[in-house]
Amino acid sequence: MDALCAGNQTLRVLYKEVAESKTSFSFPREAYAKRAVFLSTEDPLVVVEALKLCAAKDPWKVIYAKADRNNKDSWFSAGRGEAARREVMLAMMNLELALEADAWVCTLTSNWCRLIDELRMTIALKASHPYLSLSKGAKICEKRLPPKPECYLDW
Repeated sequence: MDALCAGNQTLRVLYKEVAESKTSFSFPREAYAKRAVFLSTEDPLVVVEALKLCAAKDPWKVIYAKADRNNKDSWFSAGRGEAARREVMLAMMNLELALEADAWVCTLTSNWCRLIDELRMTIALKASHPYLSLSKGAKICEKRLPPKPECYLDW
């Protein structure tokens, strides 16, 4: 996030473990200077850590949906009725807000982040906007000869 805000033009499109080139994102250097971030997480500790960015030397504006968070699968515990509807609406709201962003820092090993990635390239028409994955790359399949880089989505 700091690199985006600083206008760093060397942010790679794909992480080096799977990239076949050193292609980087190109964007106006001032595009992300406002230091605002939307946080989409189910982990309450991530929210606590992110809110510390508000008091940093170079403060961030952290935006997130106020909701009960835990690392349990809330879909199974919601059951039927109002609780299930609330979970669906919260998920759709977070997805809509995520697609309104102009850049993303995400983990492509997360199905939620993969969904955001696919929709931002298609529905949101933002395929050329920076999407930075925190994933470190996929293991090369040992059966392939010679080994080739795998798709960044790690199918």
